[in-house]
Amino acid sequence: MSRIDIRSIRRRQIIQAAEELAAQRGWAETTIADICKKADISVGGLTHHFKDKDEILFAVLEDVIQRLHTRFQETQSEEGTPRSLNRFFQALCQSVDADRSLYLLLLHFASSSIHRPDIGERLRDFFASLRQRDRDRCQEEVQLQGSQATADLLHCLGLGLIFGYVFLEVKTPPEQMEAEVRKVLQTYVPDHHPHAQDQS
Repeated sequence: MSRIDIRSIRRRQIIQAAEELAAQRGWAETTIADICKKADISVGGLTHHFKDKDEILFAVLEDVIQRLHTRFQETQSEEGTPRSLNRFFQALCQSVDADRSLYLLLLHFASSSIHRPDIGERLRDFFASLRQRDRDRCQEEVQLQGSQATADLLHCLGLGLIFGYVFLEVKTPPEQMEAEVRKVLQTYVPDHHPHAQDQS
């Protein structure tokens, strides 16, 4: 019979308590005392696992990034890149509905990165790796020449959707959102067609 790793369990309880509190009120308003109370642990017990609040912060950030990685993997179709904006929007909206607190934490960390370059750098590294993955998939599966721009656009749309559905509480269904995106693109693309200037 394997031994129970109490240290890992307690560490996980602290991280989970910190995540729940930060999702509700933001990291700046979350105190060590709050985390201890939520995790049912003494201050001494907490500092046995984490030396200070900043160390908890980065443990939470890494956990959030890992969870986001898993979630974003799930937004891909079985073949890889979603075959339509509608599928992409639906998968992302389902992910937000399934784990709203995760995306609240992402928004909290994104706003904190304005004053914390170390947080911003870690988030940018994470999203850069996702864009590289999506760029490679676009190149392999769809053979798009502008695959980097395509990956960038998908990420901008995705982050916009997360902000809209989590923070602004947008209720527009994904399929309607896709239709509106297509209308907007059709409105602007002809005026900015790469060959438009050649024809003038």
